[in-house]
Amino acid sequence: MEANGSDPSTSAANQPPKTLTLQQATLRNTLMRDAEAALSHREVIEAEVLFGRAANIQHAADTEIGLVRTYMQAGAYRRALAFGAHTAGAHLDVLGGSALYAWLLQLGGQQAIAQRLINDTLARHPDSAFMLAVAKQLSSERPLADTSLQIPPTRLAPYGDNTGLPKNARVAGGAVLLSDGRQAIAPLVLIPASGKVWVRNGLGQLSQARILRRHAGLGIAVLTLEQALPVAGELQSHTGPVFPGSAGYALEYVANATADAAWPMMSIGFLGAPSGTGKQLALGIALKDGSGGGPVFDANGRLLGIAVSRHPQSPPDLVTVRDLQTVLGKPLAPPAPSGVAARAVLDQMYEAGLLIGLQLISVAKKAP
Repeated sequence: MEANGSDPSTSAANQPPKTLTLQQATLRNTLMRDAEAALSHREVIEAEVLFGRAANIQHAADTEIGLVRTYMQAGAYRRALAFGAHTAGAHLDVLGGSALYAWLLQLGGQQAIAQRLINDTLARHPDSAFMLAVAKQLSSERPLADTSLQIPPTRLAPYGDNTGLPKNARVAGGAVLLSDGRQAIAPLVLIPASGKVWVRNGLGQLSQARILRRHAGLGIAVLTLEQALPVAGELQSHTGPVFPGSAGYALEYVANATADAAWPMMSIGFLGAPSGTGKQLALGIALKDGSGGGPVFDANGRLLGIAVSRHPQSPPDLVTVRDLQTVLGKPLAPPAPSGVAARAVLDQMYEAGLLIGLQLISVAKKAP
């Protein structure tokens, strides 16, 4: 996505700092305000144009942070990560660039590198309340961009559609979008007694959903979406057997007492041993949050299945694509061709996860 035809990292970003005239400063402030407003409405092309124009006036961290967030809002994680690295390195005096880059690194499963960046930044700014808050969240069991971390320019979450959501809505966990963009699957344990659920992807796009049917044997519910959501066009399914000890990549949305939009978080590990009757594998991958419901990929970036907990406090199992296809009658994504497949790149896998991985938003039944 290059709406304005220029890349700030090779134009304004390489120019020496300059003192702005009053007219330039006024124009830049207007552009930044309008860009943030466009981004808040998820008008990513307009936001990129406006942030780009502001960047051409002055090489500054806030414009670059805005562009990184715009790329993320558009689902371009790879581009956001690359430009985030530039922003963090070129503006060591501005904490927002380092905070956003560390956040994006951890989202994509690169926790060790993210922690190193946080430690280096805190060594330079040990008394920064903002960086201490970011460090606390990234090291917590349930990392969340709370209200204090959702303030522009360094907003550590996407803007999300909240249309129709009740005030008592909450993020219960995750769900997985099917290849038609009109249905999703979610763990039964996360479905409230009220049956009122919504789903929202990593781009902030929302749809109300209704329960189409339940499959107690697999512990899942099939949901029908009122509005179709975009699908990951190049995603394929792993339809063969899945073996314990295989590398796996699990995407999750952290449960939250609010219905705030968020980006999913990837965890990397190895699939566990057979669980229960032996027909399913324990997920084996240590998730930040045990809610489950998110997609699981193999080392080649193919969809393996969904992480499903059977009880609120139990660790999730892997319900495979093969099992799901048996009860759904259709694949979650087109099957991958047979033969040796190339290893996936983490950022490409994460980009697919921004679309196929959904927040499951629920509303509890009111007490009589």
